[in-house]
Amino acid sequence: MRPATAPVWEDTSFNNDSRQKGSQLTRNHFGGSMRNSATLARRAKKFEIPTTQEDYGLLSRGEDTRLVNNEEEQKKYFGAIQRHYIRFCYDAGDGSVLKAALKAVEKSQADSWDTDQKGGKRVGERERSKKPAIDSIIMSLRKLREAMIAQKPSYFMKTVFLFSVRVTSTMGHYASYVPSVLKLLEIHEDLPLTNAEVQEVCGVYALYLAIVAGNVAEGYQMLDRNGWKDSRLHAVLRAWETKDSVSWARLYATETDLGRSKMMQSGDSLMAMEGLKRVGRSYFSIQTVELEKLIGWKWLAIQKDLGCGWRQEEDGRIIIRERRQKAPQINIT
Repeated sequence: MRPATAPVWEDTSFNNDSRQKGSQLTRNHFGGSMRNSATLARRAKKFEIPTTQEDYGLLSRGEDTRLVNNEEEQKKYFGAIQRHYIRFCYDAGDGSVLKAALKAVEKSQADSWDTDQKGGKRVGERERSKKPAIDSIIMSLRKLREAMIAQKPSYFMKTVFLFSVRVTSTMGHYASYVPSVLKLLEIHEDLPLTNAEVQEVCGVYALYLAIVAGNVAEGYQMLDRNGWKDSRLHAVLRAWETKDSVSWARLYATETDLGRSKMMQSGDSLMAMEGLKRVGRSYFSIQTVELEKLIGWKWLAIQKDLGCGWRQEEDGRIIIRERRQKAPQINIT
């Protein structure tokens, strides 16, 4: 039965969140305005209902079968995973991560979201203070997916696997989001994904194929076979394929989707090195701000993480290579 009150995803106080990265308002520890922080905190509070939750084992290891074909227990477990994820992101203190987490949870709430909240036992402050670890959240999602993998496709299965993609792609956990994507594509005929869900799932997977798996052709095919066009994604794949480090740096810096950004992060060091090679072949010297703009990295990170040995002058000019001095001419009489 649905809750008597309206679902939280119908609360218009957060459906129009700005995607702007900057703000003229005072900043707080979440990296957003004080007003936006209060909104995020209010949204997170809706999921902050700690309950005792029995853990389960992995079906693939023969440890546990209690979740198999038990939708009621699956939904209870799913609710606990969602709340732990929100708590983890809230404790991390990153506003963009928390906002994405809330949207992921709000999109994937099942009809029986309140089942274990109403019957669950509230715990004390000592238990409330325990911080969930992302490793345990990822493992819990795996346990739930394994218990559902052989079931007949259902809306709840689709919800769980979509949530798994949204969570684990932002963590760069390939062993979780790749099988989740493949399962969603497998059941797509029985439970069609919406256009927005296709773009969300296949967009991340296309970047994975091209950047992480090293198969650009498969990345393009993933976009084309699903009949939708995303000029930005094609631009990212084209920049990666042609090693266009300038376009890559611009696209990476302006990417607002955390899942896609994480995929691009996997190849950013390689693209930055490619950019340095091109700068090194083209310039004798360059201003620091110009180099940072071309590469997309700060100078200190270029030195430390990329091992760049160029010299920076006091005026901000970076010496890439010294000009050869002409040898003095000697007149022999």
